[in-house]
Amino acid sequence: MINSAAPPRAIDLHSHIVTADVLTLLEREGANFDTRIIERDGQRFFLIADTATRPINAKVIGLDDGAARRADMEAEGIECAALTCVPFVMYPGVEPERALAVAQSHNDSVAALATRQPERFVGMASVPLQAPALAVRELERAHKLGLVGVMISTTIQGNALDELAFEVFWDAAEALNALVFIHPFDAAPTGLLARSCTL
Repeated sequence: MINSAAPPRAIDLHSHIVTADVLTLLEREGANFDTRIIERDGQRFFLIADTATRPINAKVIGLDDGAARRADMEAEGIECAALTCVPFVMYPGVEPERALAVAQSHNDSVAALATRQPERFVGMASVPLQAPALAVRELERAHKLGLVGVMISTTIQGNALDELAFEVFWDAAEALNALVFIHPFDAAPTGLLARSCTL
């Protein structure tokens, strides 16, 4: 029986994170991903392709084991957050093995955080979908780590997600009963998504 007096549970399904391990990887190898770490007015930022910046702070990185994020969750009445990578670190345009290295770093560290605080966080995977067979293996590995789903981009190197090459990924996600969060990679629609959009 449902207790009507109990407040509704609020679950944040759109909570991005760049973990400390991913930050360390990008500090070391960012040139391979067209990503640099810069400082401006005493604040550190990711600089992506010399055009876009993203802040590096406790809320984004979780250097405090999620304390700043939990404080925001408390203020907003959010009981649990599903942690996904910040979209730019999906890196759908880089070599598959490099994208896999970032995905594995994200998956391992998000799984560890969710394991430490299962009442507040669940983790979602990242996979190198530009190499579908590799993405399947990483999705299966992430599932074993306890991640409940995966976030992917809306297109992969100009290819739509319903193309035959991606069938192995969809089959694997279905077999694992994994939630798939399809997240726009660009702020404004381009390519396949732009064809049905008007301003």
